Amino acid sequence: MRRTKTRRRAKQNVPHRINLGRKILFASISVVIFFGVLELILWLTGIPTLLDRKDPFRGFSGMISVFTQEGDVYRTRRASLDTFNDQSFLAEKPPHGIRIFCLGESSSYGFPWGGEVAFTSILGEALAVTHPRLHIEAINASGVSYAIYRLNIVADELLRYKPDIFIIYSGNNEFVESGFFDDLRRQNAVTTRLEYILAQSRTYSGMQWVWERLNKGPASTARVPIDVVRDGSRIFSPAEKKLIVEEYRRQLERLVSRAQDSGVKVILCTVPCNLRQWRPEASTLGSALSASDTKEWSSTLATGARQLDAKNFRAAILNLDQASKLASAHAQTQFLLAQAYEGEGRWNDAQRAYSRACDNDAAPCRRLSAINEVIRELAGRRNLILLDIDRFFVEQSEHGLLGFNLIEDYVHPTRKGHELIAWQLWEAIEQAGAMGEKVTPSKAVFDEILAKRRPLLQTTNNAVWLYNQGVVLQNQGNAAAAIEKYRASLAIAPNYAGALLNLSKALLDTGQYHEAASAAERLIKIDPRDPMGHNNLGFALAKTGRADEAIAHCQEAVRLNPTIAKCRINLGFSFMCSGQYKEAVQPYLEALKMIPDDPDTHNDLGFALEKTGHIEQATLHYREALRLRPDHPLAGDNLKRILQNPVR
Repeated sequence: MRRTKTRRRAKQNVPHRINLGRKILFASISVVIFFGVLELILWLTGIPTLLDRKDPFRGFSGMISVFTQEGDVYRTRRASLDTFNDQSFLAEKPPHGIRIFCLGESSSYGFPWGGEVAFTSILGEALAVTHPRLHIEAINASGVSYAIYRLNIVADELLRYKPDIFIIYSGNNEFVESGFFDDLRRQNAVTTRLEYILAQSRTYSGMQWVWERLNKGPASTARVPIDVVRDGSRIFSPAEKKLIVEEYRRQLERLVSRAQDSGVKVILCTVPCNLRQWRPEASTLGSALSASDTKEWSSTLATGARQLDAKNFRAAILNLDQASKLASAHAQTQFLLAQAYEGEGRWNDAQRAYSRACDNDAAPCRRLSAINEVIRELAGRRNLILLDIDRFFVEQSEHGLLGFNLIEDYVHPTRKGHELIAWQLWEAIEQAGAMGEKVTPSKAVFDEILAKRRPLLQTTNNAVWLYNQGVVLQNQGNAAAAIEKYRASLAIAPNYAGALLNLSKALLDTGQYHEAASAAERLIKIDPRDPMGHNNLGFALAKTGRADEAIAHCQEAVRLNPTIAKCRINLGFSFMCSGQYKEAVQPYLEALKMIPDDPDTHNDLGFALEKTGHIEQATLHYREALRLRPDHPLAGDNLKRILQNPVR
């Protein structure tokens, strides 16, 4: 009996053990309660979710809509306002409603002004005046830097809103997406879904906000649409161009099929671009030329260019035509030949040469002719309404040479251009009976609409317009005037990243290295992840004797975007400025894998190799620089020095 009591007493003293499953359950509940309370506190303090602030997938996921419902209307999601115009339309489409969506890029978005200038807005007003019994909604769903792949995702969303007409104006951005958004397109679906779930959490958003403040500096003081910066060192071969055109065909076919299957009328537009007054971004020789052919090409090109400058157009044509026959794929040769033809008054020849220059651009920022041919072919085969804006703009241009008369820069229509497109669309829609009743468009009514709109469109206090004018001037080689435009833009929007980037580049081009460094430093404070900001700062620092700092920034530029050859070139240059010639070799070698036809990089690599005692390899690169550019002054002097002093 005593033993039994002892056992019971001992048993009562043994602590109760909780099994592992219950421990995990209690821990999970505690975590959920903790984060639930934290989410509530953040909600009460007004912290938005990440999805309320931006689209972390840049429109590639399909999970985040462009429009969101606010009461009885759909409105552009706040997080999308850097890419899409602020637009709204009724959540419940009325029985007498006609809903038109324009799908496109920055050209149809209305860049550099905004949606109020774009042809969609003008068209909507014209249709509303002539069809008062209908409720007309013309919505501009064009996204800055959007190519056809992402437009398909937008179209899938728009089909839920009972559209009647799709206007498709796309084709200038296919190479931008290929060059800049490959990683986003290849993103794992599971990872994307997880990130989407996290982006709806205010806790996650708060952590992101703190991280951005620690790493990005102050937020921009103005909501300015930033166009993708195109890097001229991203080279596309003819084979790559062909693949991109075929992908465009496939994606456009999908978009049209989905729309037609839903009973939506489709209007396809060809896209014009500035052929006459926009130089190619990059030129390559294409197929390998022999040393003698390369020398002859370079000589005739240089002679023709000098004669062109002297306005001796007939002689320039003879030399530039010969250079063109030797290197037909060299875009700049075709461009100079076009200018010579224009000077001689041979308009048709000039038009064809300008078109070849655009199509042969090795770093395209404008549509290819093949893109427009795809649009025409699909419209004909599918019996769609086709607006051949490209040909129409050519017809509206003196001698058929399209330039700044209707294109603001390289692809964006001028305000007059938007007005002409709106008139063409109005005519096409009415002729097709797409409104359910035929009305003959009135030019008098249209002109009255334009007269009321024009005083409302200001440019002098428009930071984006001033920025775009700087881009135009910079492309024309007038860096000094471009600098003033960028500074005027920044006076309105001090943290305009695009203006700061281009300002630093223009200052570098004019040898104002200290000022360039200051502009690039401001840019990096706004966005420390901008590779070209670090690149420009690195080059400016190297030029001002701060080589060690330059190396760090150029290395960061390469880390942030390994595909930009210029960043590797400037890293090599920074190493050489610090006397680290051995370290300079590898960046130059990596750059030449991307741009093998660049004579300056061959010369610089040759110098680095020479300084490290690799005389034979240095000689090869000097010779290659001279093969690519026989009049290269530095390569000629360097090769001569080596040949005169072969032993070191």
